[in-house]
Amino acid sequence: MNKGVSLHVGINRVSVSAFSAQRLFGSANDAVAMSNIALSRGFTQVKLLLGPEATFRNVDEEVRRAAAMLKPGDTFLFTFAGHGSRIPNGVNDESLIDEPDGKDEAIVLFNRLMLDDYTRRVLWPEFKEGVRIVAVLDSCHSATAVFALPVLDVDIAEHHSVATWETESGVLTSAVGVRAAEHETRGRSRRASEDFPRYLRGGTSEVEEEVVEVGSLGPDRALDDAARRDHGDRFKPFYGELDIPSPQNAPPVRADLLIMAACLDGEKTQDGSPNGAFTKALLKVWNDGAFDSNYITFMGEIRAEIRSMFPTQFPIITPPSPPAFSSERPFTI
Repeated sequence: MNKGVSLHVGINRVSVSAFSAQRLFGSANDAVAMSNIALSRGFTQVKLLLGPEATFRNVDEEVRRAAAMLKPGDTFLFTFAGHGSRIPNGVNDESLIDEPDGKDEAIVLFNRLMLDDYTRRVLWPEFKEGVRIVAVLDSCHSATAVFALPVLDVDIAEHHSVATWETESGVLTSAVGVRAAEHETRGRSRRASEDFPRYLRGGTSEVEEEVVEVGSLGPDRALDDAARRDHGDRFKPFYGELDIPSPQNAPPVRADLLIMAACLDGEKTQDGSPNGAFTKALLKVWNDGAFDSNYITFMGEIRAEIRSMFPTQFPIITPPSPPAFSSERPFTI
């Protein structure tokens, strides 16, 4: 019998000693909501890491623990809700082989960044061949935030759901404001490298790419460039000791990986209360488990929900050629 293990990370406030970042309101609730889905789908080991619990060390250890126990046919569901970041590579960085756009994407854990290079070259290779990994990311710059891939564009997303794209309406004319009040739910019954520090520090000559804004109703989920550079300067030794292998020397990812991301790498996504915009759309489409189609249709309907409010935001499934299990009902073990 196949096994399902899940890890759900939600961070409303990062460590003030590590980052200068605005408080979020919906991330912890997003993590709890996704853990409820996992429980409803028969995942037997469901772990929540909220706020201060969601340190780099704890997340790293939980992912490695899952990799050690899961066998071919088993599923690991990883969900993250919180800030995201985008980091210019060094001019001569050989990781450009992986990312021609010259950027590393990252999820912002409570006290450190976890870059796509680290998940791609260190964590995901720990999983055995035949294991299914599903990642759901409600953060800015998230399309490749846990798996370094060549630059993505809208054509890839359109390939997954042409019908949905063609029926979407045009311009946002009005919207309802986000209530700026935090509502967290806790508890199990939740109803129902090589020169790595240079990536973080950048330099006076670096050119910051303009980022698409997806709305103005409340805080977005992006760590700004000044906060990222300050963090990189102060925590250089930590990142230097990660010893991320080069693209040429990195072990292969043998597991089957599918990522559902709130937006493209060059975009931001909206926070909210009680949930972020992407998770809110996901929960609406999921409809307490009534949704009964596959991952591709699931994302197409989520995308339609998001773009009715934020026309410049494009939720996406990666990699461009999803694994065979993408034809199944979401979160199937």
